[in-house]
Amino acid sequence: MKHRTRWWWWVVGTALVFGLAACGGDDERATPTPAPAETATPQLNLNVGPGLALGGADSGDSGEPRLVGRLPGCSDGDDEECPAPINLPLDAEASAGGITVRYLSRYFDAATAEENSAGVPVRISPGERFAFDEQAVFDVYLADSIDAALSEIEPTDSGAWTSAQGWHGTIAVQKDDTQEPPVNTSIGAFELPDGRVIVLKAVTTGKYGWDLWSVIYEQMLDSLAVEPPAPPAG
Repeated sequence: MKHRTRWWWWVVGTALVFGLAACGGDDERATPTPAPAETATPQLNLNVGPGLALGGADSGDSGEPRLVGRLPGCSDGDDEECPAPINLPLDAEASAGGITVRYLSRYFDAATAEENSAGVPVRISPGERFAFDEQAVFDVYLADSIDAALSEIEPTDSGAWTSAQGWHGTIAVQKDDTQEPPVNTSIGAFELPDGRVIVLKAVTTGKYGWDLWSVIYEQMLDSLAVEPPAPPAG
């Protein structure tokens, strides 16, 4: 009798153990382990500036815009203080005097010769939404020769350059650290097939102003279109 009693309690105890284990398994299935929280994708901060250690990069021969360190006058791409250049699609177009250029209307306005103080065919200057300390003004005009266009400055750096249109020329940069903030004047002059010279000039401020706007400059250069001169009357 005692043997049966012990056997009975063993059966009951075993059943309870398996029952509790089964219940625990149900609880685990009913309450799954929470999935790890998603990490938000960092958003591009367009208000980059010196001291953020973003640095520039070279895109090589991929066909993408050439970044910091490729254009004459840009800082060393390994400079830890050099800001990342602004690289956004040019979304607007300005035309005057037979010249057409695309620009970034998000931050800039376009003015023709009748509307800007320099009297150049097209001037692209900061608009109301321009939120950067490093200023930039772009002028587009024609010159008699490449040498005449570059004679406006005393370059601290220069180099040969070929635009997307196949125009050959020179980009020269003068960095003036005597002014506060420093002023960088960059002039790209390119000979057109008809012998005329197209000029894209950029005046930027701040130690890294040219670095910040160099890609926009290159995109504007590559967007330029120039109508052939009108045939002589007669």
